[in-house]
Amino acid sequence: MSRIRIRAIRPLWLFLVILLLGIPLTTAGYRLSRLSAPNEPTEETLTDRHKQLASAEGDMSKWLLGLASGALASLIALRLKDPDNEGLLSAAPMTAYAFLIISIYGAFLSYEATIDILQTGPLVYMYSDQFRFPVLVQFWSLFVALIFLAVWIFRPNIGKAAIPVAVLLFWCIPAANAQAVDLNKCAADWYADRLPKESASPDLAMSVLQKLEKQPGAKDIASCVDADAVLDRLRLAASQSDDSTLREHFGKYLEALADELSHPGLSMSDVVHAVVQLMSPWDSPVGVLSVRSSKNTFTILIDAKVVGITNWCQRLAPGTYRIRVARNLTAVYSEDHFTLAAGDNKVIDVDKLQP
Repeated sequence: MSRIRIRAIRPLWLFLVILLLGIPLTTAGYRLSRLSAPNEPTEETLTDRHKQLASAEGDMSKWLLGLASGALASLIALRLKDPDNEGLLSAAPMTAYAFLIISIYGAFLSYEATIDILQTGPLVYMYSDQFRFPVLVQFWSLFVALIFLAVWIFRPNIGKAAIPVAVLLFWCIPAANAQAVDLNKCAADWYADRLPKESASPDLAMSVLQKLEKQPGAKDIASCVDADAVLDRLRLAASQSDDSTLREHFGKYLEALADELSHPGLSMSDVVHAVVQLMSPWDSPVGVLSVRSSKNTFTILIDAKVVGITNWCQRLAPGTYRIRVARNLTAVYSEDHFTLAAGDNKVIDVDKLQP
């Protein structure tokens, strides 16, 4: 009798460990996904495309929820029908229980993401990881659970050996399927938006971004927002250069910077050091602020410090800032209590401020 109890306790601990790790990590992943937004905000109008996207995502979530709920209900029914069957408390089915519960939790996150985006916006988040992440959690959790159930039903003796493999699949497959940021496209879009008349190839900008990623203390660029922030900082540095050639031709500035980054033995310049700080991981949630103008070039100041020129975007820690947007020493926008909350994606369109 004692052996039976010990065998039942170990799978129970496995069940609890997977839940205690899976639910918090899924929640943390979802919160991080809320910070990843497409580069350009869209108009706040619920278009047919938005409706179709929400419908497709909702239908998939409901389908996965039905499968996970049905499988979990069947396992519980088997247990109630045959309470003396200790096989239902072995490692494989207990692990399947845990992943099915995580899949159902993913359905709740999918619903919460849809409501959050539709209620508070911006609608651009329908194209972000926040909207897609919960359904991926649903699918891969259900997939792993079904693997364990298949192993348990057809090959019960290899159930224990399959545990580490399936757990590895659960955490690694979503990451492997996540689309890596296309730095070339980010750079091309940045040039088209900021410097449409610049003849320089975005390949040079992409090369500089890749070299910056390898600098000590830097992190990989995870989205076009981060790529834009780095290039905006470099554009500001070029505009403040003492060399008129570098000041007038951003491509020349990037060439000089690429040459500097090709010599890792040299100490980092102030510009590279500032950019690496931009790329350092955030210890807290952030919001995104964009300042745009298609008519003129304006200088952006935050808390009396010049941070960029239009067009410009940056991730900022939540808080209250003093924002100035100026041209020729004349402020066209001024706000002493500009509030940016975690997850915000705010835009200051200077053209709409002009008479």
